[in-house]
Amino acid sequence: MTRIKFKTVLDNRVTSFMLKGMNKTQMLINVIKLVADKYLDKVNVILNKDMLSLEYLYTINDELDVYKIIQVKEYDTDKLKIKIYPEKEIKVITLPELEKLFAIIQNEIDNNNK
Repeated sequence: MTRIKFKTVLDNRVTSFMLKGMNKTQMLINVIKLVADKYLDKVNVILNKDMLSLEYLYTINDELDVYKIIQVKEYDTDKLKIKIYPEKEIKVITLPELEKLFAIIQNEIDNNNK
């Protein structure tokens, strides 16, 4: 299992290098790029064989904590199979739908912090 903390936006060569030894799938690479491009400060990526675990973070008492974990596997050439914790909800979604899920999670966090 490898934990990745992104500091800069990754290009294809760096992403491919980081995924060496993992079953390389384009959809999982696209998920990593999405996180690197837009969610650097909100999502940790953990590589585990043919799966990604995305830890969606939030701040509580001035410290970062994990709000939800989303396990991601490639389901089809353009679909992802995700399992959301702690609910253990399973869905088959596209990459744009994953981005919408991130927005929903952020909205939950914002509403809980009011």
